[in-house]
Amino acid sequence: MRIITSPVELWPGTVTLPRWLNFEQAAAWEDAIAAVAEKKAEITRIEASADPKIAPIMLPAILSIVQTWNLGGEFPCPPGMDSFPSTPRMDSARLLAWLIGAVDELYSDATDLPLASPLPPTPG
Repeated sequence: MRIITSPVELWPGTVTLPRWLNFEQAAAWEDAIAAVAEKKAEITRIEASADPKIAPIMLPAILSIVQTWNLGGEFPCPPGMDSFPSTPRMDSARLLAWLIGAVDELYSDATDLPLASPLPPTPG
Protein backbone atom coordinates (compact mmCIF):
# COMPACT_ATOMS: atom_id res chain seq x y z
CA MET A 1 0.00 0.00 0.00
CA ARG A 2 1.04 3.57 -0.64
CA ILE A 3 -0.35 6.16 1.74
CA ILE A 4 -0.13 9.65 0.29
CA THR A 5 -0.92 12.94 2.01
CA SER A 6 -3.31 15.47 0.51
CA PRO A 7 -1.76 18.81 -0.45
CA VAL A 8 -5.17 20.52 -0.29
CA GLU A 9 -5.88 22.45 2.91
CA LEU A 10 -9.64 22.15 2.47
CA TRP A 11 -9.38 18.33 2.43
CA PRO A 12 -6.48 17.37 4.71
CA GLY A 13 -5.62 13.76 5.31
CA THR A 14 -4.49 10.74 3.37
CA VAL A 15 -5.46 8.48 0.50
CA THR A 16 -4.29 4.89 0.19
CA LEU A 17 -3.26 3.53 -3.17
CA PRO A 18 -2.45 -0.09 -3.91
CA ARG A 19 1.16 -1.18 -4.16
CA TRP A 20 0.54 -1.95 -7.83
CA LEU A 21 -2.35 -1.90 -10.25
CA ASN A 22 -4.17 -5.05 -11.26
CA PHE A 23 -5.08 -5.61 -14.92
CA GLU A 24 -8.56 -4.12 -14.54
CA GLN A 25 -7.21 -0.97 -12.88
CA ALA A 26 -4.43 -0.59 -15.46
CA ALA A 27 -6.96 -0.97 -18.28
CA ALA A 28 -9.26 1.62 -16.67
CA TRP A 29 -6.33 4.04 -16.38
CA GLU A 30 -5.26 3.49 -20.01
CA ASP A 31 -8.86 3.90 -21.20
CA ALA A 32 -9.18 7.18 -19.29
CA ILE A 33 -5.91 8.51 -20.72
CA ALA A 34 -6.98 7.53 -24.25
CA ALA A 35 -10.41 9.15 -23.82
CA VAL A 36 -8.82 12.39 -22.63
CA ALA A 37 -6.35 12.32 -25.55
CA GLU A 38 -9.30 12.05 -27.96
CA LYS A 39 -10.72 15.28 -26.56
CA LYS A 40 -7.43 17.15 -26.38
CA ALA A 41 -4.13 15.81 -27.72
CA GLU A 42 -1.84 17.66 -25.34
CA ILE A 43 -3.02 18.46 -21.86
CA THR A 44 -1.38 18.98 -18.49
CA ARG A 45 -2.55 17.36 -15.27
CA ILE A 46 -3.87 20.66 -13.95
CA GLU A 47 -5.76 21.36 -17.21
CA ALA A 48 -7.30 17.89 -17.13
CA SER A 49 -8.29 18.23 -13.49
CA ALA A 50 -9.72 21.75 -13.87
CA ASP A 51 -11.80 21.11 -16.99
CA PRO A 52 -15.30 20.04 -15.91
CA LYS A 53 -15.68 18.12 -19.18
CA ILE A 54 -12.41 16.21 -18.88
CA ALA A 55 -12.01 15.61 -15.12
CA PRO A 56 -15.03 13.25 -15.02
CA ILE A 57 -13.30 11.07 -17.62
CA MET A 58 -10.40 10.47 -15.22
CA LEU A 59 -12.49 10.11 -12.08
CA PRO A 60 -13.90 6.57 -12.59
CA ALA A 61 -10.36 5.19 -13.00
CA ILE A 62 -9.19 7.06 -9.90
CA LEU A 63 -12.16 5.81 -7.90
CA SER A 64 -11.40 2.23 -8.97
CA ILE A 65 -7.76 2.54 -7.91
CA VAL A 66 -7.90 4.39 -4.57
CA GLN A 67 -8.31 1.88 -1.75
CA THR A 68 -9.18 4.19 1.14
CA TRP A 69 -10.09 7.84 1.51
CA ASN A 70 -9.23 9.52 4.81
CA LEU A 71 -9.76 13.16 3.94
CA GLY A 72 -11.23 15.73 6.30
CA GLY A 73 -13.15 18.87 5.53
CA GLU A 74 -16.42 16.98 5.05
CA PHE A 75 -15.00 15.19 2.01
CA PRO A 76 -17.46 12.44 1.06
CA CYS A 77 -16.26 9.03 2.14
CA PRO A 78 -16.16 7.10 -0.02
CA PRO A 79 -16.59 9.53 -2.89
CA GLY A 80 -18.40 8.58 -6.07
CA MET A 81 -19.13 10.15 -9.42
CA ASP A 82 -22.19 11.85 -7.95
CA SER A 83 -20.48 13.06 -4.77
CA PHE A 84 -16.88 13.93 -5.70
CA PRO A 85 -16.62 17.70 -5.20
CA SER A 86 -16.10 19.81 -8.30
CA THR A 87 -16.11 23.04 -6.29
CA PRO A 88 -14.41 25.05 -5.00
CA ARG A 89 -12.78 24.80 -8.42
CA MET A 90 -9.18 25.47 -7.41
CA ASP A 91 -9.30 23.02 -4.49
CA SER A 92 -11.03 20.35 -6.56
CA ALA A 93 -8.58 20.82 -9.45
CA ARG A 94 -5.61 20.65 -7.10
CA LEU A 95 -6.93 17.45 -5.47
CA LEU A 96 -7.58 15.81 -8.83
CA ALA A 97 -4.21 16.90 -10.25
CA TRP A 98 -2.53 15.38 -7.18
CA LEU A 99 -4.46 12.13 -7.59
CA ILE A 100 -3.80 11.96 -11.34
CA GLY A 101 -0.09 12.47 -10.67
CA ALA A 102 -0.01 9.83 -7.94
CA VAL A 103 -1.82 7.23 -10.03
CA ASP A 104 0.25 8.07 -13.10
CA GLU A 105 3.40 7.61 -11.02
CA LEU A 106 2.06 4.31 -9.69
CA TYR A 107 1.19 3.18 -13.21
CA SER A 108 4.55 4.03 -14.73
CA ASP A 109 6.86 3.46 -11.76
CA ALA A 110 9.20 0.59 -12.50
CA THR A 111 11.68 1.39 -9.72
CA ASP A 112 9.61 -0.34 -7.05
CA LEU A 113 9.19 -3.55 -8.99
CA PRO A 114 11.22 -6.49 -7.75
CA LEU A 115 14.19 -7.33 -9.89
CA ALA A 116 13.44 -10.17 -12.24
CA SER A 117 15.87 -12.97 -12.82
CA PRO A 118 17.48 -12.68 -16.20
CA LEU A 119 16.10 -14.98 -18.83
CA PRO A 120 18.27 -17.98 -19.55
CA PRO A 121 20.11 -17.78 -22.84
CA THR A 122 18.26 -19.28 -25.74
CA PRO A 123 19.96 -22.25 -27.33
CA GLY A 124 21.32 -21.59 -30.51
